[in-house]
Amino acid sequence: MSVQRGYTVVVWRGRHVAEPTELSRDEATQYWLEVLEVGQRIERHLEPVKLNYETLGNSMPHLHTHVSAALRASDPRPEWPFPYPE
Repeated sequence: MSVQRGYTVVVWRGRHVAEPTELSRDEATQYWLEVLEVGQRIERHLEPVKLNYETLGNSMPHLHTHVSAALRASDPRPEWPFPYPE
């Protein structure tokens, strides 16, 4: 298993939804502000060159967003999100 500093998953903890489009305006505001808060904290702590945000659902159909940090240009594949392809 690979480990990436700053890799975080933000999970919607309200009622079950699979898509962000299922959220009310207030729920969507709450969720995306929390996602941005996570990104800001990662930026302050790790000072990455870029953050990646991925809202997926193929394997777990419940709203969640992966936030990962491209820490430096010398990362194994800085042009790819973590985990890096072989």
